[in-house]
Amino acid sequence: MATKKAAKKTAKKGTPDKKQELSTPESTGLASKELLDMVMEDEGAGTEDMSTRDMAIPRLTILQSGSPQIKKREATYIDGAEEGMIFDTVGEVLFSGEDGIILIPVAYRRTNLEWIPRENGGGLAGDHGPDDSIFNGCTKNDKKQLVNAEGNVISPTAEYFILLHNPETGDTLPYVLSMSSTQLKVSRKWNTAMNMLRVPNPSTGAQICPPMFYKSYNFTTVPESNDAGTWFGWKVEPGKETLNLENGTDIYLMARALRESVKEGRASATGGEGNEPAPAESDDAPM
Repeated sequence: MATKKAAKKTAKKGTPDKKQELSTPESTGLASKELLDMVMEDEGAGTEDMSTRDMAIPRLTILQSGSPQIKKREATYIDGAEEGMIFDTVGEVLFSGEDGIILIPVAYRRTNLEWIPRENGGGLAGDHGPDDSIFNGCTKNDKKQLVNAEGNVISPTAEYFILLHNPETGDTLPYVLSMSSTQLKVSRKWNTAMNMLRVPNPSTGAQICPPMFYKSYNFTTVPESNDAGTWFGWKVEPGKETLNLENGTDIYLMARALRESVKEGRASATGGEGNEPAPAESDDAPM
């Protein structure tokens, strides 16, 4: 695990590549037919509902103006941290929000997360799964967030198990990315793009929906605002097909293995500190 000191020295920057390319099996290290058969076998993979249990995976979040990592008087301050940066809440590694990162989605679930407000210490208080009964008795605060009797924010959340590929270092590591409040609109748009993606089956010519880890996406951060406040949110753009990334075959196989871990309940997220949701919008609330 990276330390705070290491994080200061190893802040990483993703390098979004917007060029679209077709897969070139010659560069993958696997026989063309074997690789294509694998893609066909994984049709639609990653969109099932799932439960998580044992293997802890760090979260990625966006640093906001209230994040303790950017406040010099806080014990959790990290030198060089700024609002809008992308932050690994466990390894405490910083990524440039402007330059962005390359993500490969692997699995998805809908859940309801409970967050302790920053003024009360912050952090993740609970994961209530998709059961909406958790909202019974909740009220809205001045940020239009849903608050329970304990004063914690209950946030409907789209949660993704992902791989982060860093082309500068060659590293590809698993993370969990949560989208809630105003970012649910980003999630819905991304989900639609993944579900509408079609590729031809080379054996039949029929168009199929490939596994969600068939393609990479470029994530950057952008400033947003509404009547409740200002913050940084996600901007998602399509990237290369996973097989066309450097070491694309290895990344594809890694995604496949991570998906199986999630399906079997052997993967869960950890490191919720600093990931408090942004102000909500009324049309995203279940009340």
